[in-house]
Amino acid sequence: MPAMMPTPGRPDPRDRNRAVRVWTEGDGVPTAVTVATVLLLLVSVLLLIMGVVLWSVDRPEGVDAAHREYIRNRSVNMRVVGTVQIVGALALAWLAPSVRRGDARRRRWTLAVAAVTLFFTLAAFLFALGAAGQAVIAVVLAAACLAMYRPSVTPYFRRPAPGAEPDGDGHLPGDARPGRTPDARPDES
Repeated sequence: MPAMMPTPGRPDPRDRNRAVRVWTEGDGVPTAVTVATVLLLLVSVLLLIMGVVLWSVDRPEGVDAAHREYIRNRSVNMRVVGTVQIVGALALAWLAPSVRRGDARRRRWTLAVAAVTLFFTLAAFLFALGAAGQAVIAVVLAAACLAMYRPSVTPYFRRPAPGAEPDGDGHLPGDARPGRTPDARPDES
């Protein structure tokens, strides 16, 4: 019988609230991957909007030289963050369908793009270059990355791609090429 209070160690296997459902062949697209894809597309739209806003905001004229220099430096920083967010939005929107298809390499690319974009987005929030929307974007992007790397979906990304050739040349146990037996040696002429 499951305990009312959680205990350290392994949970009771009959506890439905703590059961982990690992993806197996034939299950379709895991829910966590679908959630990650939707969040990636949502954050792409938000990043694109925020990047365009950072590029198009009106910069006031400074009264004295020091104030003009401050506004110019802040304007350059806003444009750098806006550029990174626009490029990140386009890259994430391009990579999201590949994540849904289960492409492990594109999942790593998505994580790299998300990490760079997340760094600049949090920097913009911390240095008050953007609105509070920067924090919302950071939270949604982090949630998308966490959903994409749930342990239960790892087998979905480890399956071989359709039409992929098996690795190896047949010399080691488990290595095999189509139409070739593992005992066959290549011609050495």
